[in-house]
Amino acid sequence: MWDDGLSEEQRAAAGHRGCHAVLIAGPGTGKTRTLTRRVIKLCQEDGVPPDQILVLTFTRVAAALLRASVAEALGPEAELPRLCTLHSYALSQLILSGESWGSLPVPVRVADDWEERNIVWEDLKQALQKRKISEIEELFEKLSADWETLGVNADEWASLFPDPKFLTAWHEHQRLYGYIVRNELVYQLERVMEREHGFVLPQQPGHLCVDEYQDLNACDLQVIRRICSGGAELFAAGDDDQSIYGFRHAFPLGIRRFPTEYSPAERFDLIQCHRCEQLILDLAQFVADLDKNRIEKATRSVRQQSQAEVHLLTFAEQAEEADVLARICRHLVDTGENPGDILILLRSDRYGAFSECLADALKRHRVPAVVKVDSRWPTDTDPGRVLLSIMRLYLYRGDSLSWRALLQLRRNRIGRRAIGAIHEWTLANSGNFASALQRIKDNPGAVSADDARIAAEVHGIEAILESIPLLPEGEEIASFVGWVSKVASLVIQDQDCRQTLTDFFEELARASERASLAEVLRNLALLNEEMEQQRDPNAVNIMTMHKAKGLSAGTVFVVAAEDEYVPGGNEGGPLENDDLRLLYVSMTRAQHRLYMTCCRERRGRQQYTGRTAGRRRRTLSRFLRDAPIHPEPGVQYLRQLLADSG
Repeated sequence: MWDDGLSEEQRAAAGHRGCHAVLIAGPGTGKTRTLTRRVIKLCQEDGVPPDQILVLTFTRVAAALLRASVAEALGPEAELPRLCTLHSYALSQLILSGESWGSLPVPVRVADDWEERNIVWEDLKQALQKRKISEIEELFEKLSADWETLGVNADEWASLFPDPKFLTAWHEHQRLYGYIVRNELVYQLERVMEREHGFVLPQQPGHLCVDEYQDLNACDLQVIRRICSGGAELFAAGDDDQSIYGFRHAFPLGIRRFPTEYSPAERFDLIQCHRCEQLILDLAQFVADLDKNRIEKATRSVRQQSQAEVHLLTFAEQAEEADVLARICRHLVDTGENPGDILILLRSDRYGAFSECLADALKRHRVPAVVKVDSRWPTDTDPGRVLLSIMRLYLYRGDSLSWRALLQLRRNRIGRRAIGAIHEWTLANSGNFASALQRIKDNPGAVSADDARIAAEVHGIEAILESIPLLPEGEEIASFVGWVSKVASLVIQDQDCRQTLTDFFEELARASERASLAEVLRNLALLNEEMEQQRDPNAVNIMTMHKAKGLSAGTVFVVAAEDEYVPGGNEGGPLENDDLRLLYVSMTRAQHRLYMTCCRERRGRQQYTGRTAGRRRRTLSRFLRDAPIHPEPGVQYLRQLLADSG
């Protein structure tokens, strides 16, 4: 049965029908479980056709886990509802809408993070004669803010955006290479839904479930409203205390205003926490209550406090801090803790200023550890990018970004000057980068003195494409992975590198709705380095607080719980409460043991981090100064811990 094992409060929420509803669910209260069972009930008991159910999640990992749980319950032959991220949904609707909306490239091509950094930003830096790539990044951040807040209409950019020259150069670049960027996907869908008279979603659902509702920004929320205006019944799940993505203009107002904006609407609360022991929950609750606008909730632990520990450890400086943390981890492992059940969380880690020190200390004490701060995908390496570009060209020979990446990365003696000449010629003669390469191949000398070398490179790439075996029909993962392995053998010599990339594409295929090349490549372009998680189950994981959301561990260390980092540069600003909630989220990752650390001084590279960069002195975070916890000297705590264990 769909409700087997559910608590009374979970069953009431999962079984609701008849009007919009919001589920307020604190950490560890079974939000995902409840959402999953709701989907299963709609399919099994209520007889709702799967194509009438849409479930939107915040990350690819969350979508994959939810899809696997629903598939297991419904059976291997059952048709599944649509379960995906909002960005993935927006892309699919734009693709299904066809060519009639005019402003999008055909086919719709999303530039991934590597292409944005290494092609789009670099080209615009040259075109606008900027000194630093960070200047272009800042312009894109401003543009993204307009999309995410619906603060400016796309047709008015030239008059309202701070740098019209940037917009002109960027639109020219988009035309040359035929792409849109991930951050504009939801905005483009909202724009079409708003402006096109008579527009109907190609896949209008009757039931819409949205996870992590508190993490939606104004543009996301508007798309949700427009889907509901087509007749969908909305079930939103989330927790305003866990709204931590203010940097993408997501604030908790959406979930706080839900009962008013979707009236009549039902509210359900999950208050039984199955993750944290009460001692941890009490301290975290103190932090959450510092936000006077939060939704009142009384989350209570169902765990027995047999192992509960909460410590605020103080240190003279970071070398002492790292050594003591490593020795505590060593002790935990020696007494039976799995290293993979230990998380070390950082507010930030620019240039490895914190993670390197911690990783070195863990290594000295023979504790397996991995740094998961940098989510660089295997396809961001040169061999991985070459493989990915070849696969994209196999799917569509006119993919200009992929041609450009191959010219830029392969050993072909084609430099930026030659690529720039193609770029300028294409601007003057219309067309796109891919068609210009074909012109050069057919008529060397038409563009520049480097045409013969470019023509030879195009011939070489086309020869590789012609030698690729046919992709097997169907969606068998094993067949798809075998095909990827064969393609990798054509362009990558190193066997270990080939295997790493093959494993990565297998993971993507398993997390996709369909194991098709087009689906996998689309999902890869939508991966967000700032939000997607990668966790090693056999080692202590060092990661940022943002990436730990959704995870749990027996032991959690929150390193540098200091005012210079939390709230850090957000002191007194609109994001200060965002950092308060980020600390709350970090604390509630812990099941049994929570350690927070604070140094009196940060030296070396760490001295130049945080709000008071350049000064050594550090102070305890304002969110913990009046908390019901007594600071303990870290060295003294360790000495007592080891003495007590004999």
